[in-house]
Amino acid sequence: MALNEKFFKSEVADTGSFKTVLYDGNGYPNSGTQTINVGFPADLIWIKERETTAYHNITDRVRGPGVSMYSNGTNAQSSYNATTVSFDSSGFQLGRDSGGDGVNRLESSYGPYVAWCWKAGGAASSNYNGTITTQVSANTNGSFSIVGWSGTGIANTKIGHGLGSKPELIILKKRNAANNWIVFFTDTSIGGYLDLTNAFSANNYSAWLNSIEPTSSVINLNNYSYIEGGVGGEMIAYCFASVAGVSKVGSYTGATPSTVTVTVGFQPSFIMIKRTDSAEDWKIIDSSRNTFANSLEPNESIAEEANNNSSFSSNSTSFTIGDPHGDYNASGGTYIYMAFA
Repeated sequence: MALNEKFFKSEVADTGSFKTVLYDGNGYPNSGTQTINVGFPADLIWIKERETTAYHNITDRVRGPGVSMYSNGTNAQSSYNATTVSFDSSGFQLGRDSGGDGVNRLESSYGPYVAWCWKAGGAASSNYNGTITTQVSANTNGSFSIVGWSGTGIANTKIGHGLGSKPELIILKKRNAANNWIVFFTDTSIGGYLDLTNAFSANNYSAWLNSIEPTSSVINLNNYSYIEGGVGGEMIAYCFASVAGVSKVGSYTGATPSTVTVTVGFQPSFIMIKRTDSAEDWKIIDSSRNTFANSLEPNESIAEEANNNSSFSSNSTSFTIGDPHGDYNASGGTYIYMAFA
């Protein structure tokens, strides 16, 4: 652990919507379990071991505890009751974790861990805004929602997302099949589709969303089985929107050798970045892990990269990137990002 991490653990901005938590494992090969305090009910929990090669583990309130998906793989979800065993009013509980999911294995052998935690709306409720019923857990501030639905195989299916505003970034996955993750960036000037590593594809965006922009209530889907689900398909989507002082979804252009300053309207504690004009890796940086200098890659199982973005800085309204690395700031490169306070 870096010397300044404990300071930043306590100083991370906590809007009640998002928080980064650092912890050490105490389970396998011992029998320890532990409660992780977040400060609010964590409805989406994204965990990664930092110092070893291990899968990213994603659990959410709609799919329920002990049901994991992995951002760095196409795997169908897996049920493993010894991982995230419950969602609590102020965080979540971890089991012994004797398997390979990697959320609470003993630190001397595996950890330490980072958990990125979002607040949605607790237990899912039925949403009837679309042409089919969805199960939705949504933050009342409009920054984030979790949407689950069963596929029908019918084109032009509309799903209610519960945000109350147009989702700007949509991450979705077919839960019960080995299909790729799909990411839609819905800015009308850029709008397009990404997967785990590939560059941006505007054509697939038009086809899969039927050239219809999401609205404040629904997302329009075509009948591709890995987008709509198809008969027998079970789907999950994470929807994000910009909310003043809380979250920002946007884009910027690289300017190497110059720095790039991106205004978000608050001091960010978490930033996820993806280059869209080239097949670069996704990047997650946060203020809890060596003040944004260390990065993790959602599409890779690799360990944390130390000082991967050492020239990063931030203030009360923006973040600045000086690193000429292609993942962050290639000259003329186009990038999308999501930031939370």
